[in-house]
Amino acid sequence: MTNNIIKLTRAKIDHLPLTVRLLVVFVLGVCAGLAINYGYSYVLLYFFLTFCAVALTAKVELLAHRFFIGISWVAGAVLVGLFNYQDLAVSLYFPVLGNSIVWILFQSIANFSISSYQPSFIRNVKYWQYIFLWLLIFIASIQATQAIMIFFLVAMLVVRVYQLFFIDDWSENYKKYFIFSIVFPCALCAMLFSYAHYQLSLTQESANKILQQVLAYQQQHGSYPDEESVSINEDRGVRYYVNKENNPHLSYREDMNTYCINKYDFEKQKWDRFCRD
Repeated sequence: MTNNIIKLTRAKIDHLPLTVRLLVVFVLGVCAGLAINYGYSYVLLYFFLTFCAVALTAKVELLAHRFFIGISWVAGAVLVGLFNYQDLAVSLYFPVLGNSIVWILFQSIANFSISSYQPSFIRNVKYWQYIFLWLLIFIASIQATQAIMIFFLVAMLVVRVYQLFFIDDWSENYKKYFIFSIVFPCALCAMLFSYAHYQLSLTQESANKILQQVLAYQQQHGSYPDEESVSINEDRGVRYYVNKENNPHLSYREDMNTYCINKYDFEKQKWDRFCRD
């Protein structure tokens, strides 16, 4: 009796139109956003709502449909958080990243369970998941450190080399996917390092402008200026101060590589780079 009810319920869910699925997932996302905003004690409820959203949409095979359903979930879950923050960038970044990772996790579990009895299913969802996951890694690398991208890129290349030797299925579609799965993250990695180089050049330019102010002041007055006398662009991570012995300190952290800091040696008149192991 119970099995028949479950099968009947699944059959009804599988015939739900896309618009209804989008609406239901969006509402579940709003509820999940409310739950997570009440504190860490509601995390289990958040995961349960995510599970319900994925269960309602697990057998949707069209890539575009699955993508829009995922966007519907993220939008609903993030919407509530927008009303709690003044800084729009902060209020968007962390919820979107967190909700997207959780959504991909549950989707991957659902795909694995379905593909165990429907092998062709997982082939139809590889591309969008792959793109989505690498975009999340790319965004996390911009906000944190390049090491995130390097770690995942090396791990992916190791897996691909392994597959070259042992994979048996070399159909035309899989060849295209295989090539794409290498080219796409490498292109993102190139974009990341280009962006990092550009941001670092802006930071270095800002630091050198401050250095010129300090040196000009020192030549004119015979002493180094205090912090209030120097125009500092704090958004670029440049820091300047004078200690009790009247020794100046000028430094800046490298963008997307917070383990490294550059300090100016006023005695040797050059920049020194220090990195933590």
